[in-house]
Amino acid sequence: MMQDQWYFGLVTTSGHTIAIGRISAISDDGKWMDVELLTPDEVPNNKDIKLITAVADDRRSASIQIEKIVMAYEIVTS
Repeated sequence: MMQDQWYFGLVTTSGHTIAIGRISAISDDGKWMDVELLTPDEVPNNKDIKLITAVADDRRSASIQIEKIVMAYEIVTS
């Protein structure tokens, strides 16, 4: 997934799903990853899953603690 541009959902240990479009970096110790969040307009209208998304188009960057991610899946398929 590194440097790919896809629509991924990262499920956390708390059950939240983070909507990302790209992993831009991983820390040297492998504990953190920098990601590009998707905006609400980019993800499908899915009422079953509450996705964590970017609050604005110019505020997409986030750092996520890797040990808190339990699963990754593709949000949008062709």
